[in-house]
Amino acid sequence: MPHTLFVVGKKENIPARRKKMDSPREGWEDGRTPRSDVEAEFSSIFRWLRPLLFGSAGEPHDRMIVRAGRRMGSFLRSALLAATLLALVPQATAARRRRLRGSRNATLPSDPTCHARDHAGYAGDRAVVWGANLRLSSAAECCRACQAHAAACGRGNAGAEWWGRACGRAPGCNLWSFCPEEQCFAFDIHVHRRGECWLKQQAEAPTRPKDPFEGHAAFPPEMRAAPRRSWPFAVSLAVWPGPMPERVPWISGVLAPAGEVVVSGRPNDRWRERWCTRHGPCTEVADAADPSLDGRIGVDADNLAP
Repeated sequence: MPHTLFVVGKKENIPARRKKMDSPREGWEDGRTPRSDVEAEFSSIFRWLRPLLFGSAGEPHDRMIVRAGRRMGSFLRSALLAATLLALVPQATAARRRRLRGSRNATLPSDPTCHARDHAGYAGDRAVVWGANLRLSSAAECCRACQAHAAACGRGNAGAEWWGRACGRAPGCNLWSFCPEEQCFAFDIHVHRRGECWLKQQAEAPTRPKDPFEGHAAFPPEMRAAPRRSWPFAVSLAVWPGPMPERVPWISGVLAPAGEVVVSGRPNDRWRERWCTRHGPCTEVADAADPSLDGRIGVDADNLAP
């Protein structure tokens, strides 16, 4: 029934339809309940989704149900596939870690003048030949390469050659490191592959080779369990995707007479001691070959002392 408004002197009929009001909320139209902007937006989204989920407005009810079931089935299959892939990623990562650790060619040279040690990574003063440019089949061959380099290049003759390579100005090799695994871990930016033979040189006291691991054959359990961001040096996931290995992967040696005693000397950067002081104490891991060494493979205690 129309509303009746009495005005002085006359009456006037006001229609039930009212004009929209100038306010954040919509006014009434045809007596409908006012809707907020959020409600209007949800209504607009539903009108857009309805044909996708249930078909057109004139589609039979049973056909709409079939369409909705098919779309729901497609969604569930996609969700199942995503969940399966997420479950397989850790397994693939673990398999790669096992592959990196497996098939280790740890045969040490029989030549006593090589003074080879497994799970050791001597640094010396410098690298005279980069391992990325010298890939060999065994630690014994790596030692022979160092011996050949020392014989040809240790006389200061820049024009000399060894194994078909120019000596350049590099001093003769007296330390070497070999990678016996598919990939060898190191705190640097390089991917170290099997067979890399690094020829190095240390000017003073080569039988006390500068050892970044300070004579330890294994990484501290506390360091291995620590978050990657707290490692002594940053290592990209693209370089090494897995956790820190249990043991130092390298084989290293020193050229010296067979009767010489070779033990680890103080490195230029004592990052291991620094890390253990800050995050430790670090547990000493006994060497597999000789548990009495409390994780060290021959150490010059005086040289390592502060």
